[in-house]
Amino acid sequence: MVQMRRRSVPPGIAPSYDESLTMGDLQALVTSSSSSALSPHTKNVTLLNQADALARMTIELNLRAVCGLAERLEREVRKLVLRTEQDTEFRHNNEKRLTDMMCEIQSVKMHMAATMTGQVNLEGGFKKQQKETAKVMDGFRREVLELKGFMDGLSSQLDQFPNFDDINKDIVVPHTSSRMETRAMRRASKQVAMQPPNQQNTATANIKSRIQEAINSTRRWNRDHKVTPLSDLQFTVNYLNKQSQRDPSMAVLFQRSLQKRIRLRAALTSRKTLPQPRNLEELCRDVVWQDVIDMVQDVLVVNGHRSASLLGRGKGL
Repeated sequence: MVQMRRRSVPPGIAPSYDESLTMGDLQALVTSSSSSALSPHTKNVTLLNQADALARMTIELNLRAVCGLAERLEREVRKLVLRTEQDTEFRHNNEKRLTDMMCEIQSVKMHMAATMTGQVNLEGGFKKQQKETAKVMDGFRREVLELKGFMDGLSSQLDQFPNFDDINKDIVVPHTSSRMETRAMRRASKQVAMQPPNQQNTATANIKSRIQEAINSTRRWNRDHKVTPLSDLQFTVNYLNKQSQRDPSMAVLFQRSLQKRIRLRAALTSRKTLPQPRNLEELCRDVVWQDVIDMVQDVLVVNGHRSASLLGRGKGL
């Protein structure tokens, strides 16, 4: 009988099984490994992420090692049961131990299966986030390249557009009237220079008031645009007509700024030169309302001092 029990387990095959290895020890192992991820707070985020990743890897390796041990132990227990099937004394003395051992093995396998399921879900979510991040980065790179191309084209096209003096020269007037206007403007400049500081301050305040009124008017029109049934072309024409009635000089400033903006965009996108518009409808043919908002912000906010100087001299853009 003793020899039969000795031969029931082949030498060198049975693993070294520690009776103290229970589910409680497994939970303690997982808990002790998890605690390594809870490292003290550090300002170095990179090191903290690396420590967390290392702790997760350690937990997974420990779980895989325990699961492998449990599987080998299960195979050996099954062999032992088959070989001692007729050994009633051995079965009587060790039946409960074998049953408890199989329960522990099944518990380890169930815990490992649940853990691996979570790992698979986590890996799938991580891959999905990687794809989305790569997609966003590709879009960002394309936008940066498009913006760079736009800026390069803008810098190359700026020199092709006439300056303010050239635009004013395009206005055809008789020679005598031009001389009279020049003399009148010179007299006006001298009068402004000879004005007392109080009058100059009043003129400056008046221009600032006109600019602020134009900004407020544009805000009101922008609110109306959100509910208007009109097209952007007709709405913009109405806006410019209203500005002409309210402040003709400001309207000229707006129209010429808008025309330059549309011409520049056409040159950059389709590389064509738009003809000189004959009326507001032709000017606003390729205009969307957002162009008006951007134009007003550029003229009255970004370049407010320059626009105020032009308005003070009685010129358009």
